[in-house]
Amino acid sequence: MIEELLFWAHLNAKNLVAAQSASNLLVILYVISYILTKKPFFIAAFLFIEITSKSFIVAGLNEWQFYLFYVFLYCICYWVVFCRFRSVKLLLGYGMLIAIEITMTYNEFTRPEIETFLYKNYELFVVVVHIYIISAITFTRKLVRDTSDLVNSIRCVLCSSYNYSFIWYNLRNFH
Repeated sequence: MIEELLFWAHLNAKNLVAAQSASNLLVILYVISYILTKKPFFIAAFLFIEITSKSFIVAGLNEWQFYLFYVFLYCICYWVVFCRFRSVKLLLGYGMLIAIEITMTYNEFTRPEIETFLYKNYELFVVVVHIYIISAITFTRKLVRDTSDLVNSIRCVLCSSYNYSFIWYNLRNFH
């Protein structure tokens, strides 16, 4: 009995570490997106959701009530994005999060003993959708364009150098 309890505690500790590392990754990505866009809503919403999900508010909830609480929080985020930003990509991202949480609520309410595919890969789906939301925030086209402008400016500086031009000319014409 004690061995089974220790085995179960060890498995939960592994899941907790994996969840914590995914959460840390998302915090870092949201901080980077804040630095690039100066939009504090998204990092504040993510941190609020993370803090409330680990607080005493949800301590006495069942699993399906916990996922329903997430649905409520993501619906609030969806409403703010709809009223303030009106971005279709962001609405789609929060809609996907709401759909995942509704599906998890349904699974936990109807069949809590069965581990479905979504239950096993829940963390992966949520991380991927958050990365989609972050990419919708940071305007990836602008980021790619700025990066290519930086590479072009470095290339122009190097090409104006005689030594670089000489080496580049000889490398291109070398057969």
